[in-house]
Amino acid sequence: MRRRAPRFYKLIGKLAAPCGDLLEWGLWLETANLRVACDQIGPYRVSTVFLGLDHNFEDHGDPLLFETMLLGDGEEYYQVRTSTWGAAERAHDEALRVARERFAAAQALLPESWGGSESAR
Repeated sequence: MRRRAPRFYKLIGKLAAPCGDLLEWGLWLETANLRVACDQIGPYRVSTVFLGLDHNFEDHGDPLLFETMLLGDGEEYYQVRTSTWGAAERAHDEALRVARERFAAAQALLPESWGGSESAR
């Protein structure tokens, strides 16, 4: 089965645009800022980046060009890939929500003298 094209993308502002070839993409990538957002919630890091490569390996559907990950304690807790900058921002917000919930749950288990809540007693 033939893979749909294009495979390589660059950002023009917040819009993903297909690259004509690998050389064009590589030249753009040398100076590109791929970060959409990066936040730290306690021990959790939420990172959203532009991949530049279509990670949709199916023969149909929109290209998957952005990736949001929730990392912490050396583990990957959350990963989602999206097609647009706006969808990537929404995925980042959702990962932040998950990180805040995890952090609050962990804090609630600590004694108050360690920074936890009274309900942890």
